[in-house]
Amino acid sequence: MTLAAQMIVLKTIAKTDTVRVLSYLSIPALIGPVLGPPIGGFIATYFSWRWIFLINVPIGLAGMVAAALWIKNNRDEHSLPFDWPGFSLAASGLALTMFCAATLAQSFIPAPVSLTIGGIGIAVLFAYQAHARRTPRSLLHLALLRIPTFRIGVLGGAFARVGLGATPFLLPLMLQLGFGLTPLKSGLLTCVPAAGSILLKTVAPLVLGRYGFRRALLWSIPLSSLSIGLLGYMTPATPYWIVVALLFAGGCARSLQFAGLNTLTYADIPAKEVTHASSLATAFQQFSLNLGVSAGALFLAGSGWAQDHRGIAVLDFLPAFVGVALVCLCALVLAGQLTSDAGSQLTNSRKSA
Repeated sequence: MTLAAQMIVLKTIAKTDTVRVLSYLSIPALIGPVLGPPIGGFIATYFSWRWIFLINVPIGLAGMVAAALWIKNNRDEHSLPFDWPGFSLAASGLALTMFCAATLAQSFIPAPVSLTIGGIGIAVLFAYQAHARRTPRSLLHLALLRIPTFRIGVLGGAFARVGLGATPFLLPLMLQLGFGLTPLKSGLLTCVPAAGSILLKTVAPLVLGRYGFRRALLWSIPLSSLSIGLLGYMTPATPYWIVVALLFAGGCARSLQFAGLNTLTYADIPAKEVTHASSLATAFQQFSLNLGVSAGALFLAGSGWAQDHRGIAVLDFLPAFVGVALVCLCALVLAGQLTSDAGSQLTNSRKSA
């Protein structure tokens, strides 16, 4: 749904409207993280957690009705046949790699088996790369990564999304298992970063236009990473106002970070390649989000192994959050490669960094 909506929007707006429109487009997607945790916590606390999954049914039906009423069925007259060989290679390679990442932190599959499966997955992905080079109608156009702004937006976003995937996994665990909070209280705290993200989305276009993409990213990436790392230093005695302030500030920093990375991705993409660029960017986004959950679990389990104890302890969350923060900080290396006027055509500005 996100991919289809993004392609529809990107094909119908001017370059100079990209930052503003994509910022507004992401706000409805952030309403879920704001409302979901407290509603889910309320249901799990006073009813049964199984009822949480039924919420998706009316939302999905409403989406189907809205799509039927308002989305036109436009088709590309010059579309190429579907790349079934490429789909098979890419899907199996990504699935095997993700299976490895997800099971390394578990004990039901031996680590050598997981690593072997991961190695096979990486080999299959290399096979897809070879296939894409010789196939003009390849499913994912890897040649787009030669465009500097697209490469930095996609790969930098991948590192940053490790934190976006890991934090919603680690934070409720720490609040409930480590601090003993109820699911409702944990949900109320977990939704705070999304509230900060929504607030900053309204001013992100102004910030990017005033200071430029490079400067905004060189500030927001370290601040976002720092906010994740500091979560590991919280204890059950930490005052709630400090917890809320840290979560809210982290949400604001991540919002500006992703506003810059997401829109920068399409800065230099030709109109005819928007569909392929959106497909490749979305594939990286989903893979890195899932990898973030696996990374969080792996850091958590690794801390337990290193300290030779079973189960999850409060002291395991510090290395987990710090490890995730360091992965996110890798995006700073890519952001540093941007020129001072990168993405200026998206904001009609020529600010120096």
